[in-house]
Amino acid sequence: MTLDISYKKYKSSSDIHGTILYPAPMIAPMQTDVLKLLINKDKQTTIMDPFNGSGVVLYEALSNFDNIVAFGMDINPYAIMISKVKLQGVEDSIEVDINRLEQLLNISEEVVVEHSFENINKWFRKDIILSFSKIRSSIMKIENTKNRMFFWVIFSNIIRKYSN
Repeated sequence: MTLDISYKKYKSSSDIHGTILYPAPMIAPMQTDVLKLLINKDKQTTIMDPFNGSGVVLYEALSNFDNIVAFGMDINPYAIMISKVKLQGVEDSIEVDINRLEQLLNISEEVVVEHSFENINKWFRKDIILSFSKIRSSIMKIENTKNRMFFWVIFSNIIRKYSN
């Protein structure tokens, strides 16, 4: 088997891995190709990724093979959260929760408690702080844990984009 080791045609924005920005992610098709070389499809296999980052290897293994038991860990709690969201997915009620979140965000008269932490003004403008506080407050009202966790991860991408 000859592998295209350049993977120039792969765009992470076209799959689940592009949903969440994470520094230095693995190239998903490359991981799948490596796993295909290593995993015997006729035998249950356990894999462990000790530095799972955004969970590319775990996701690709569990998505492409029926006989996998996968474990991952990472020192970064954000990486763990991203991996968990990718692996557990969202509930069927995600569209309902998206609509609920949109409704909550469009309630202009709602008084939002401004979120704060030390030196927040160094990282964000005042208008951004107010907007983020409203988004945070709205996400906290989503009852479904899986869907709420998905919104937290997407919100983290927005925060990174608008921080100073």
